Amino acid sequence: MGLISINNMVNAVAEQYAVNEPGGIIVLEISNRDNSLAHIAQIVEADNAQVLSSYVNSFEDSTRLEVTLKVNKTEITSLVASFERYDYLVKEVYNNTQIDDGSQERYDSFMNYLNV
Repeated sequence: MGLISINNMVNAVAEQYAVNEPGGIIVLEISNRDNSLAHIAQIVEADNAQVLSSYVNSFEDSTRLEVTLKVNKTEITSLVASFERYDYLVKEVYNNTQIDDGSQERYDSFMNYLNV
């Protein structure tokens, strides 16, 4: 009684921030005067995506906010372009799409050559 295990706590945080759901993460930096989650959600929904979770971080002695969005799409380049078109500063983008430029194959061939 009265004990919260670390596993239960991590699972609760993961569920709250939709960690198990596939999708991309976009980090925006905005002014606190321009903080309109309704407008941000409208931009996301116009790109046929949904906001799974959001987190707002404020900076000490600053009027800037950092908004972290988790969306249900992994291909979010068009969404990032939409945010930039609306003059949002996109700080970071995380998605798990694989771009196959052949570098992994070249690396494997090089390592095979070194092992000969």
